[in-house]
Amino acid sequence: MTIGYMYILECSDGSYYTGSTKDLNLRLEQHQNGFGALHTAKKLPVKLVYYEEFQRIDEAFYREKQVQGWSRKKKKALLENNYNDLKRFAICQNETNSDNWGFSSAQPLKGIDNNSDYSSAQPLKGIDNNSDFSSAQPPKGIDNNSDYSSAQPLKGIDNNSDFSSAQPPKGKDNNSDFSSAQPLKGIDNNSDFSSAQPLKGIDNNSDFSSSPKKGKYEK
Repeated sequence: MTIGYMYILECSDGSYYTGSTKDLNLRLEQHQNGFGALHTAKKLPVKLVYYEEFQRIDEAFYREKQVQGWSRKKKKALLENNYNDLKRFAICQNETNSDNWGFSSAQPLKGIDNNSDYSSAQPLKGIDNNSDFSSAQPPKGIDNNSDYSSAQPLKGIDNNSDFSSAQPPKGKDNNSDFSSAQPLKGIDNNSDFSSAQPLKGIDNNSDFSSSPKKGKYEK
């Protein structure tokens, strides 16, 4: 059972309009009355030149979007059932297509013989490929045989110090026993708290054995 259609209309100026619909006759009538699409409304009258049937409307819509992206030449080949041209125009014709870059006439770089086997290649000037570098010299100013036994410490640092005479930071008496420390103001350190009163609203005789579980509150 046919549910959808992909169709092509030819407008009065010769341009093509591609669409899809569930009711082909109704849609064609809408186009002729100027309600089908803005493109066809300005280029009346239109005529139906091609259509395809589909069992699902989404398939017809997909086909519509596919054909809409085709060139005029490729659409015309479809209308004429010219499958040879369809195949030919299916190949990308844009300048970005590598087939259109003209590599068939590409020439090798000047001075390069692609047939050379490089058996007679010569080394770069000033380089002796037979050298074993056994007589290579280290960079100037570096003695690779140094043992650094005569290295000097950084200025101002006595590496033999044992720090036994180190002094504490100024203002700090490390020998203080705090025997003369004074209590905070307002606190009587001799208080025995025997007359202390419980907080209001708390029953100190409660055993809390029936206290509610966490997350619940009961009065």
